[in-house]
Formats: sequence, C-alpha cells, structure tokens
Amino acid sequence: MIAKYGILNFIIILLSAVSLVLFGIYLGSYFFWILGIPGVFLSLVAIIVFRDIPHTINPNLKNNPALITSPCDGRIIDIKEEYESNFIEEDAIKISIAISFFNNHINRNPVYGEVEYMTKSSENNDRVEESVIGVRSLFAQKVTYKQITGTLARRIVCKVSKGDTVIAGEKFGMIIFGRRMDIFVPINAEIKVQTGSKVRAGQTELAMLKEIE
Repeated sequence: MIAKYGILNFIIILLSAVSLVLFGIYLGSYFFWILGIPGVFLSLVAIIVFRDIPHTINPNLKNNPALITSPCDGRIIDIKEEYESNFIEEDAIKISIAISFFNNHINRNPVYGEVEYMTKSSENNDRVEESVIGVRSLFAQKVTYKQITGTLARRIVCKVSKGDTVIAGEKFGMIIFGRRMDIFVPINAEIKVQTGSKVRAGQTELAMLKEIE
C-alpha cells in the first residue's frame, strides 16, 4: 500500500520512471539500457519510500496512557539528558531514532494527549525541514517529538495542529526519504530501550511516564 501522504509524489516519480522505460524501448535496445534501467531504479525507489507497511499497534496502549511508544521505524542512536526549550522547558530525556532509507517512513503519535505546541521550520515556503509537536499527556506530563528531514528531500508531512487530541499509535505524517525523530520525555520517566535497539512505530515501548505527585 502507498502512503496517502505521498501519493502525488509517488505518481510523479512513477510516471517519470515509466516514461524513461518506454522512451528507451522506442529508441531501441541500446537506449533501453541507458534509459530503462534508471527508470526501473526510480520505480523501486518510489515504492520503497512511499510504501505504508501495516503495523500491529501495541495492545498495552489501550489500557495504559502512561506508555510511550516509538513514533517511527528505525534504530535508537542516542539517549541522553538534555534541556528541551520548545515545550517542556526543562531538562528531559531525549531519545533519538535514525530512520534509514529502507525503513517505513510513516510516523505515528507516541502518546495520548492534547497538542499544546506546534511549530514548523523551513528554509523556504514549500519544504518543511523540521516540525516540533508538544503534547500534554493524559497524565498531565509534557512530551515533545520532532520530525527532522535529511539533506536529500527536505520534506516533512505533519497532519496535526495545536488543539488536536492525538491517539497513541495513530498515523500523523511522514518524513520523505527519512532521517531522524527525536522524542523528549520527563526526566523521571522509566526508559525501556537502549542505544542500538531497533524500534517499530506504534509497537516498541520507549518509556513509561510517572504520575505527577
């Protein structure tokens, strides 16, 4: 299945690929190898980047609003204490997840709650390079997660807005061609992963929030 967030991009790339193949066939066998092979390669790239792989959502999410799950597929590359200046505005634990080209690029909300902070940054009006989402969880704890693009596509799709109620495990966007997502949780949260762990969106448990005393 192709992700709804990338259907237009997928169609454009696929049509370009098919045009190369057909033009190569029309010109003859020699040109087929020159134009057709890149066309086939582009088709494979489009399928890999824009595919939407079905995920089984962690069943513990339904009964445990304190649970934080991974917002993306990938690998944990860093876990450290860091000041979060956008929404939490105090020291927090940052979990960084690298998203490779071959990972599914769809992003899912990691927590239940309400969006109280939302910002996007870009170098121009068309391509968002980073989005920051701040959610107040059902435990009244603040959680921040960021979509960060790579240098190739520099395009993020983020379909949440300030004031929205978000559901853990539900899709909210994608990072085209992938790069990284950062998630900030309260300093007293119980971390359930370690550097090097492979994670899946909506499935892997990253942390457990603690009630505010």
